[in-house]
Amino acid sequence: METHYINLNGELLDASVPVLFADNRGVRYGDAIFESMRFSQGEILFYEDHFDRLKRAMNVIGIRGNENFSPNNLRFHIHATVQANRITGSAKIRLTVFRNGAGTYIPQTGESSFIIHSEPLPDENFSLNPEGLRIDIFREMKKQVNILSPYKSANSILYVLAGLFKTKNNLDDCIILNDKENICEGITSNVFIRKNNQTITPPLSDGCIDGVMRKNIIRLLEQEGTGCIEKSLSVSDLQSADEIFFTNISMGIRWVGAFNQKRFYNKFSASVFPLLLGAAEIKKV
Repeated sequence: METHYINLNGELLDASVPVLFADNRGVRYGDAIFESMRFSQGEILFYEDHFDRLKRAMNVIGIRGNENFSPNNLRFHIHATVQANRITGSAKIRLTVFRNGAGTYIPQTGESSFIIHSEPLPDENFSLNPEGLRIDIFREMKKQVNILSPYKSANSILYVLAGLFKTKNNLDDCIILNDKENICEGITSNVFIRKNNQTITPPLSDGCIDGVMRKNIIRLLEQEGTGCIEKSLSVSDLQSADEIFFTNISMGIRWVGAFNQKRFYNKFSASVFPLLLGAAEIKKV
């Protein structure tokens, strides 16, 4: 069986060999943040946007990078990890940064370590889903709006419970609400709707992840003159929408075909998809 590698602080290690102790703060307290990235055609897609979000998240939780932590060094280590795992096509990258040291709820240090995982993706480029997603609302737990809500943290139990709900109900995805009952996001995606010839997405003030793909879709729509409105959305707005689509860095754009008893099509999202492909070619570095 071929060895799979991870990268711990710049060192390639056999992924089957334990590298974390039981008192790791990311495990014990969720004292960690992470980035999910897409590696395609030898480059990291929208890398600068990812690094910027990562640094902002680290500042929020009060940790700092080690000597290997710089934009160029991290890029080098991501490339090295992909190469070590002999991934010749596209790859999904997860970069986790966790606080070092002991302590309980009061950390003893702001120093950190990072781990890079890579796994192959089935398609070299983004592809638009041929059939629309079937979605519903996850109501059992709400996402609180706070200083961490725009970022991806190791405390992801909300998304785990939403994933269990999705599986139990034979869905393709589900909508997470915030503590004001407004639309927040999908399990792994930001949400956009098309209504009355307008494209609308929840604002960051409603607690959604500050998605890199979200940011670039908004940028593309502004460049094309279509524009995108960031405003609060209710469940009834979903029901009355003309189209619904999800965005994330791994899958690009995925359109919704069914919510409750309503069926949707993908005329607008299909028109945006070629723009994304063009932007991905330009912004891989």
